[in-house]
Amino acid sequence: MGISFEQIYRDNFRYIYNMVYMRVLHRETAEDITSQVFLNAFAAFDRFDQDNGRATPKTWLVTIARNAIIDHARLASVRHEQAADELPEVPVFDETDGTQLDLMREVHRIFSHLSDTEREILTLRDLMELSYHEIAEILGISEAAATERHRRTIAKCRTLEAGKSLSDFI
Repeated sequence: MGISFEQIYRDNFRYIYNMVYMRVLHRETAEDITSQVFLNAFAAFDRFDQDNGRATPKTWLVTIARNAIIDHARLASVRHEQAADELPEVPVFDETDGTQLDLMREVHRIFSHLSDTEREILTLRDLMELSYHEIAEILGISEAAATERHRRTIAKCRTLEAGKSLSDFI
């Protein structure tokens, strides 16, 4: 293998954390799931064959993250971890720029009105900048279906925030 796990971690940590956060909308939960993703990836690293062309390190990690999010949701529903009246938290950011904080609060507000599937498609396409082909592979759908889901979700976001496109937020 040409690339080390350490390099994959450094190159993809922020992407994976952001993807997970945009799905769960809770900082501590996102941190826990992201840690589990990289533990699972490290345990399976010897089976990852980046030279076969089937998956890039990023799409491999996204698949692991997606499964970890599903597993967490299953466990949470069994344990009833979060109270029904708990409001989503506002994320913590490294930068203290008030304009960016306001912008991220608005993104958080819009994302809180989207389904898990809609948040996932936006995260994969607009945050992680994956191609429709890569998204289709991860989700197990056709490329046309991935494109259409993204188009519909963008339209829904525009109705949630009239006059602004999602690219204004991401």
